[in-house]
Amino acid sequence: MEERELDTLIEAWRTAITADVNSRKYEKNKWSIEKVSALSDHPEDLWIFIQAAYVGPFSTRVSSQLANGPMKELHKNHRDAFIDRIEDLRGRDGRFHHILPPEWKAEISNRIWTRLELTHRKPWKERPLKINGSLTDNFVFLLSSDFFFDLWGMLDLNFGDETKQRIQMGSRSILKQIVEAAGDNRDYYLTSFSEERIAETYTLLLLLFKQDERCTFEETVIYKVLTNERALEEALGFFTMLLVSIANDYEVELDIAKDLQEKLGEIWKAVDACTYDDRFDLLYEASNTEWDLYLKSLTSEFPDFLSTNLEQFLSFESYRRFCEKLHTQCSRGEVEIVRESFSKYLLSLSRQLDPQEMFL
Repeated sequence: MEERELDTLIEAWRTAITADVNSRKYEKNKWSIEKVSALSDHPEDLWIFIQAAYVGPFSTRVSSQLANGPMKELHKNHRDAFIDRIEDLRGRDGRFHHILPPEWKAEISNRIWTRLELTHRKPWKERPLKINGSLTDNFVFLLSSDFFFDLWGMLDLNFGDETKQRIQMGSRSILKQIVEAAGDNRDYYLTSFSEERIAETYTLLLLLFKQDERCTFEETVIYKVLTNERALEEALGFFTMLLVSIANDYEVELDIAKDLQEKLGEIWKAVDACTYDDRFDLLYEASNTEWDLYLKSLTSEFPDFLSTNLEQFLSFESYRRFCEKLHTQCSRGEVEIVRESFSKYLLSLSRQLDPQEMFL
């Protein structure tokens, strides 16, 4: 595809997807939507389009359209041919993460974790404890930092400053223990990911919260995700992407009446805390405390590493709040329809989750 042709296509496509479907703007530019759809038969051209389209002015509409259209198409029909390129670009540009649908996020996460497993004695699934190890480490990173200290409430971690400071200091001790055990290797990705280390990190983290009898950490969605290996994390990723699609009036494969879908979309808009903005990155970049500089030294992937983790945690919390409002604003029958439809959707993706763990 020629550069001039590509620029024209992207400009028309961006105009069409953000315009009202009854407007002249849409009519004039809708050819571009059909053109992008036709690129599914030409995956290399589709990949060129994706790389060029996501780097323009950021908007939720554009990222959702890319995630639910071209990126899903690549995963469905060309996964093996593109996963290395997608993982590489995601590692180099944290913003690219925002156009990844759950299928790609789960794929990349599993590949990264599998590589870590292969360097140790036993596969992850044989560990006796049900622990989501990657998220446990990510959570420790966030809790230990200075720049995130005033944002704990975003994750339903509503503790007094004294308790927060104690947990923050404890998280720093845990993180130093992880890194210093690797000797001269001061890179997080060169530290131990053995089953013993993961279990110890999780236990120490839990003890930090349990020191305060009034601590309600075990009631949070983060606790539930950390203690559920990967199944719940993946399921909530699929559910939140579904709700984003519903809120943006995209077509979804759910057996739910249109009026109920509209109600779900309104509820999600009211609770969605994971819409991307640059506040987190700015706070991180501006922080020059001794500890935050130490965090930055542990991997070249900061702040994208932490920004992506926070977005994921925020999506979990948003889903929990969605479920709370669902019960207050919908009838029992409607809640049951949503529960059943979400369960069927998981099964269609070869996933399964106990209905009691869906918070519906």
